[in-house]
Amino acid sequence: MKFKKFFIGSFVTAGTFLVINTGHNANAAIFTPNVQSKAAILVNTKTGQVIASKNDTQRYPIASVSKLIVVYMVEQQIQEGKLKRTDTVQVPRRILHFSQNTSIANIPMQPKAKYTVEDLEKAALLPSSNAAAMALAHKVSGSQSQYYEDAEKLLDSWGIKNVSIYSSSGLRNGDMGEIKSKHVNDNAENELSARELALIATKLVNKYPHVLDITKHPVEHFPNGHGGQQDLVSTDKLLGTSRYHFKGLKTGTSSHNGVNFVGYSTLKQQPVVSVVLNAAPGVNFKDTESMMEQADAKTTTIKHNVKSVKVDNADTDGGEIAIKPQTPTAMFASKRLKANDLKSKFNEADDLSAPLKKNEFVGNQTLNFKDHRYNDFIEKQPKIKYVSKANVEKTWMIVSMYRKFIGLF
Repeated sequence: MKFKKFFIGSFVTAGTFLVINTGHNANAAIFTPNVQSKAAILVNTKTGQVIASKNDTQRYPIASVSKLIVVYMVEQQIQEGKLKRTDTVQVPRRILHFSQNTSIANIPMQPKAKYTVEDLEKAALLPSSNAAAMALAHKVSGSQSQYYEDAEKLLDSWGIKNVSIYSSSGLRNGDMGEIKSKHVNDNAENELSARELALIATKLVNKYPHVLDITKHPVEHFPNGHGGQQDLVSTDKLLGTSRYHFKGLKTGTSSHNGVNFVGYSTLKQQPVVSVVLNAAPGVNFKDTESMMEQADAKTTTIKHNVKSVKVDNADTDGGEIAIKPQTPTAMFASKRLKANDLKSKFNEADDLSAPLKKNEFVGNQTLNFKDHRYNDFIEKQPKIKYVSKANVEKTWMIVSMYRKFIGLF
């Protein structure tokens, strides 16, 4: 039997994941957005830096945004070789029957039609097909109930603790007809915070960017069950209409708690994920666009690149080799902050020595602000990988020994 779980305070993740504070947030984003939504957050997906946040640790019903979790699990199994996008999915009878109820399922599916994994991903992400999400959950976990457990374990591994998943689609338990859990309250539904959703979305787009190849399209196609195709129209109203170049990701509407939106876009040439929760109908997109505009006006970006590092046995002038970030990375900051407000620490790779090939790993840089209030990240402090700009040959041993000797003084 599943019971609703509640939590207070903070918790610590295992492995490489950072503490996510579920109570009072000791850090602070650069600014608090002026939006109507009950909760909002804006995050740089390269660094995990929180740019803007409002009430970002309070959990709310997330409705169809829940589908991002099942899509992550599908993409994970594709990467592991357990699934292929072209695999045909045998949709269980109960889910086929559920899909015919147009009051809760917007894409009817037919018993004789053949649906691939990719077909169902498109249906779940664009028009938010509840039945498609359920079919995918069945495919990755073998049953709906097992999917709930698997999803909870996945979130737990990311430091998102004490979560109860009641549906793969985001529907309330009582809205799922014969698929609902018999020992769970009909009003039970998935709840997460804006911060937790930003973490989920960031992991999804960073690890499985193919998802954006689906969500960036306003219209896709889906088998109609009669040998032809039908249009799948995205619920994302910011596609093609925003100057921030949105490419998805997911909307969600709760019958009692307004509308939600998780977006992926670009701000100051940096990829960002935005989340707004519990907005009035239609306001989710207005609030998202407004938060982006506020961030554009209130922030700047600071780069603090390391130009070179000394390698004693490098055949270069003084042993200095030119290096660069593997991926161009910038930190967001209030416009009143300057480059010297950002502290940089560079850690060389173990046993760094020549010869080196172009683009070979040479070390990691960590960045954080002197004012610790701005060091707010959804995971651990980011490490920026650096690589060599060019091939580096090895110098004579006597030159290397001399440099090491001089370096002692």
